Amino acid sequence: MKLRNFMSNVLRIPKLTSGFGKLLPHPVAVTTSSGHYNVQKCPFNHVQLIETSDSDHEQLCPFKAIPGAPGLPFIGNLLDYRDKYKLCFTEIFKIFHKRSEKYGEIIKETLGPEEIISISNAEEYMNVIRADGRQPIRPPLEPLAHYRREKGLEIGIFNSQSEVWHRYRKILSKKLLVPKMITCHIPSKNAVANDFVHRLGCLTHENNGETEDLRQELFRWSMETAGIMLFNERLGCLEANPPSVAIDFVKNLQGFLGHLNYLLFSMPLYKIFRTKRWREFEHYNDQLVSIGSSLLKKKMEKAQELMLCSETDEDNQSNNELLSHLVSQKLLTMKESTHMAIELLMASVESVSTSMSWILYCLANNPDAQEQLYKEIQNVVGDSETVTAEMLQQLPFVKACFKEAVRVYPVVFFISRILQKDVNICGYKVPTGTKVQASLYSISRDTNMFSNPEKYDPHRWIRKEPGCRYYYNLVFGQGARMCLGRRVAELDIHLLLTKIIQNYHLEYHHEDVKPKANIVLIPDRPIKLKFIRRNSDRRKTLN
Repeated sequence: MKLRNFMSNVLRIPKLTSGFGKLLPHPVAVTTSSGHYNVQKCPFNHVQLIETSDSDHEQLCPFKAIPGAPGLPFIGNLLDYRDKYKLCFTEIFKIFHKRSEKYGEIIKETLGPEEIISISNAEEYMNVIRADGRQPIRPPLEPLAHYRREKGLEIGIFNSQSEVWHRYRKILSKKLLVPKMITCHIPSKNAVANDFVHRLGCLTHENNGETEDLRQELFRWSMETAGIMLFNERLGCLEANPPSVAIDFVKNLQGFLGHLNYLLFSMPLYKIFRTKRWREFEHYNDQLVSIGSSLLKKKMEKAQELMLCSETDEDNQSNNELLSHLVSQKLLTMKESTHMAIELLMASVESVSTSMSWILYCLANNPDAQEQLYKEIQNVVGDSETVTAEMLQQLPFVKACFKEAVRVYPVVFFISRILQKDVNICGYKVPTGTKVQASLYSISRDTNMFSNPEKYDPHRWIRKEPGCRYYYNLVFGQGARMCLGRRVAELDIHLLLTKIIQNYHLEYHHEDVKPKANIVLIPDRPIKLKFIRRNSDRRKTLN
C-alpha cells in the first residue's frame, strides 16, 4: 500500500492552479442540469441516487456508476492499448469509439493514475462548455509542460491557465480573431497559394501527375503561409531549394508530435527516470526551440528596427504582422514573444497541412462533389489568379467540403476540460476537478446527428443536418478557449482549396488511406494524389 501511494504521488499529473501546476479540489457544488435525463434513465438499479440542490430536485446517478471497461489496479486500462507486446496509442480514437458503442455516450476510463470521462454526445459536451466560466481549464499537454519546467522555459499559451492564459489570449486575440486583421493578408496568402499550385505542376510533371507524399508538400505550404501572418514576409519554403532551417523544423516537429502522443497517454515514468522515449522527445524539443529561436531572432530584430523607424503605431506598415504587434505593445517579454511565435508556428504547420491533406483526399475519392465544387469556383472566381475576400464569401460549397472533411477525419479527435464545478452529464453527477473529454471521432459517427455518417457528403452542411449545429464549433473548440488560429486556418484552407480545384482535377488510385493518432489525426501512409491539369474544357496531365 505504501509503495502504491508513493508511486501515485510521483506519477500523478500536476494539478492546475491559477497559472499552471495543480488540480482543483473536489468541493461539493451546485449541479448544472442539462434537462435531458431523469431517474429512469440510470442504467444501474442498485445505485443510490443523489438529490441535487436544483429547484426541481432532479435526481442524478452517482459518479461511480458511470459505465466503462474494467481496468487493473494502478495502471487502469493501459493494457488495452497494446500492439502485441508494446503500448501503442495510434488507434486510441477507435478504441474509445468502440467503447462508446458498447457502454453508451458517457464512459469512464483510467489511464495510469488519471481518471477520464469521455462523452460521445455533442449536446452534452456543450453543457460542459457552458459551465466553463470566464477562464476555462484545459488539461495541459503534460510531457511538454514537464519539459519546459525542467528547461526553465516559458510555459506558453497552450499549457497556461487562468490569469496567465487570459493575459496571453487578450494580447493575441486582437490580431488573430478580428476578421479585418485577417483579410488584410489575403493578397500575400493568395501569392503563396499560386506558388504552391505552380509547384504541384513541377512536382507531378515527371511522375505521371502524382505526388510522392502530398502531406509533406503541404507542410511547406502551411509553414510559408504561416510566415505571412507571423512576419508579413516569405520564408522561402516553396522554393526549389528551400532554407534548411524550414526543412529541419518540419522534420523535428513530426518527431516531436509522435513522441508527445505516446508520452501523453502512457504512464509518466519519465518523471522518475529519463526513459529512451523521453530522451528522444527532449531532443526533438531542443531542436525545435533552437531552430525556432534562430528563425525568429532575425525577424524580431527586423521588427524592432521597423518599430523604431515609425513614430506611431498607425504609421508602421509592418504592424499587420503578429510579431511586430507583440514587440510594439511591450506586453510580452522578448522571451515570451519568441516562444509564443514558435508555438503558433508549430500548431499551424501541423493542423492546417493535415486538414488540407484530408480534404484533397476526400475530394479525389468523390468526383461528384469535386465537380460541383469546380463549377462553383468557376462561377465565382473564373480563371482569375486572384481570389478576394468577397469571392470567398460567395463559395459556400468550398466551406462545406472543408467542414465535411474534418467531420470524417477530425484532425483534433479529443477536446477536454477540467470541471470547475459539479456538472450533470448524461444524468450523472460529475464532480469538480474531473477531466472530461469529447470524442469528436465518435460524435462525427453518431447516426442521430448525421445520416450515413461514414459517407463523405458535403451537401449535409448545405441542408443543415442536426449534427451540423454543434459539430463544427467543437472542432475548433467552443467558448472562451476557442482555437485562436481558427479564422486564419479557415482562410488558408478555403483559399488554397479554391486555387487547387480551379487548376486541377484530383484522382486517387492506391490503397485506402486510414487515420492514425499522432496528437492530431494523420494519414497512415503517404497520400499519392494524382493532379490532372484543367485546360479550358479539357483535362490533361501536365506535360
